Amino acid sequence: HIWSKIGAEHDAFIIKDRANDATWSGGLNVTTRDLARVGQMILNRGKVENEQVLPPEVFDFISNRDMRTQFL
Repeated sequence: HIWSKIGAEHDAFIIKDRANDATWSGGLNVTTRDLARVGQMILNRGKVENEQVLPPEVFDFISNRDMRTQFL
């Protein structure tokens, strides 16, 4: 739902653990250009060209939280 809308040129690969959960510390493998597209979407608060790919509230949630407490 997101990857195709950002204009990614290559597939992304996600490394999973034995429980079939995504690895959170470096488990995403993408090309540099496709990662830059993700960064641009983040800078635009979820918007790509004229389409809102992710709701802006997602970025409010991320930026207004102390993520350190989530890892304690």
